[in-house]
Amino acid sequence: MKKYLLIAMAICAFGPARARADLFQLSYTESGTEYKMYNDVANKDVNFFHGYVGGQSSSNPTIDISTTGKVDTGSGYANIKPAKSGSLTDLIFTPETSNTSTFGDFYFRGQLLSAGSISITVTATNGEVDHFTTTSFKKDADFGSVGITPVDSTNPLAVIKSVEISFGDGFKEVKQIDWSLAAGSGPPPAVPEPSTMVIATLGAIGFLGYGLRRRKAS
Repeated sequence: MKKYLLIAMAICAFGPARARADLFQLSYTESGTEYKMYNDVANKDVNFFHGYVGGQSSSNPTIDISTTGKVDTGSGYANIKPAKSGSLTDLIFTPETSNTSTFGDFYFRGQLLSAGSISITVTATNGEVDHFTTTSFKKDADFGSVGITPVDSTNPLAVIKSVEISFGDGFKEVKQIDWSLAAGSGPPPAVPEPSTMVIATLGAIGFLGYGLRRRKAS
């Protein structure tokens, strides 16, 4: 009798157990302000490399990428492919903790070596883990943008610590990886367009030449 009384008291005190609501949800449509992730360099036969969000510069937020199976990558907003005679079954994307920008959305595209569904696991910075399985994609065919996004875009807890994408039969390629900012996060540093950088450089050379001419004249 005492046992049942204690259980009843506990239920009254703490209430019935509640299922935890997911912070994130599976999405097939990029709806936020997305920033492209650029591979650091053209990598060859690696299990680990870096990406930069918003521009191909170490001053931009850095993403660590580790893979199961060695990969080759292009430089920039480029493809990630299994190395020759290898396979690529798993990728983990981890924003570095020193980032001033934090991320709530993650999207990617690619191709699979056989028809099937991709597993996506997202871990939030508060430790919560959400698991998702995509619809089935065709073999050797580009699938459209797929990823995760916060259930509530204003929730400050919906911040990505890491995202893992897995497909047991192997990815043919993973590409066009995009991130968007979590609630309250500032944007990545602006990166000048190449044309702007050229104009700025020519202007600096012009000022330098003008200064030298004045010095000689005096």
